[in-house]
Amino acid sequence: MQQNAIAIFRAGFTATSDNLAQNAIADFRTMDTETLISALRNLTRNASSAHVTSGKIIAAITEKETVKNITSFITKKLGEKPHDHALMCAVSFDMVAETGVHGTISEGLWDTTPLGWHLQISPILKYLAKEEAPDETVAQVREEIARIIREKPANGLDMLKALKKALKGEPEAAGGGEGGEEEPAEIVEPVFDIDATIDRLAAAVDAIEDIERLKAISALLGAIADSAKLRTEPVRKQQQAAA
Repeated sequence: MQQNAIAIFRAGFTATSDNLAQNAIADFRTMDTETLISALRNLTRNASSAHVTSGKIIAAITEKETVKNITSFITKKLGEKPHDHALMCAVSFDMVAETGVHGTISEGLWDTTPLGWHLQISPILKYLAKEEAPDETVAQVREEIARIIREKPANGLDMLKALKKALKGEPEAAGGGEGGEEEPAEIVEPVFDIDATIDRLAAAVDAIEDIERLKAISALLGAIADSAKLRTEPVRKQQQAAA
């Protein structure tokens, strides 16, 4: 898992530095914050695109297989659990309809919707299905989601969050955080998922516009990198001893 994460990082930074040394952290430290943020932004976009595409694939599998738990089915076939964001995008894909039914959108509009929006749409649609909401309510909520996706306002993410909160009638902190009562079954992992952590960190850094906070985060990441570097030799010795 950690090797995969390192590979993702290096792939994301290739666009900004074609000369990465094997000890890549040294190269990262020579770059200014804006260059690093730009590289993180590219990395985040690539990861987001992968999750959205994976969600579409999962949606296609769901249409083909009549199983009680599609996540368990795919996990068994895949050998590992699909990323939570991909699973949520698969739920969000329910908004897509080729016939243009009221309360739906085209696939093209869905494709150009930010990942963060899909992560809000998913629990809303799940809630509507789980609570067996009246058809009129379902139609109104779906049309509001469709309208936001079609128009893509600058505050679209906040609008979706507010819609989810109003629909559930819960405080934002209830149920373990923004995901509410439905999220733990999908989000909680049995082991530390470094790839998912990198995705969330990259997205969080990309949203920050306070230069002092960026400097503080840069210093913190540098400290983490130093810690990882110090662990290299002890781990190498352990592996040599085990061999």
